[in-house]
Amino acid sequence: MIRIVENNDWIIYSLLGVGFLYVVMFRVLLRDISLIKFFTLKEEFANNTIQSWVVTSVGFIILAAIALSNILPINPRLFAEYFNVFGYTPNKVGSIILAVVFLFFFRTVSTYFFLASIGEVERWKSFYFLATKFFLGYSLALIVLVLAQNYFPIETEWMIYVYAVFFCMSFIFKNLVYLFHHKTILPDEWYYKILYICTLQILPFLVVGKFLFF
Repeated sequence: MIRIVENNDWIIYSLLGVGFLYVVMFRVLLRDISLIKFFTLKEEFANNTIQSWVVTSVGFIILAAIALSNILPINPRLFAEYFNVFGYTPNKVGSIILAVVFLFFFRTVSTYFFLASIGEVERWKSFYFLATKFFLGYSLALIVLVLAQNYFPIETEWMIYVYAVFFCMSFIFKNLVYLFHHKTILPDEWYYKILYICTLQILPFLVVGKFLFF
């Protein structure tokens, strides 16, 4: 019997690409500050915040797609049947990227209009500046998890548990920071805070999870 060895070179290339993206961000956009200094950087001293936010979002999307592709059972039917461009349909990685891009776009636009509708649009800059730090931190953790998942003899079932704990803890931590951050990222009224977390944090993730895994 011929044994087919899975080629994971594309994973290394993807990780190197994301790493190069972050190196360019630190060298050019953030003007050679260190990683630790970036995480402790105050908003008023930051440069190119929206560009850095876009870069970290792209890096996180790529890493999340790589991480989830190995635990996604099959290519979701929605993408396999309805995203057909000139006879080509996305594979599992492509489907996850499309789903997460849609999630990011929806949440970004909805968050901006949510803040604008209640007269709190000045909080928008603080919101995406803090999100940049979160996405970079998540990306670094995902790089370690992806390497462990693909290059060490770890059972897939155990990695599913690890990813579930990682994403749940990250989600809880992020929203706690949003709620109690000294820059008051969210509106002062608690009903607006609850409305934001339920409709623009929890619900979109449940919808994307439904399309990907069920």
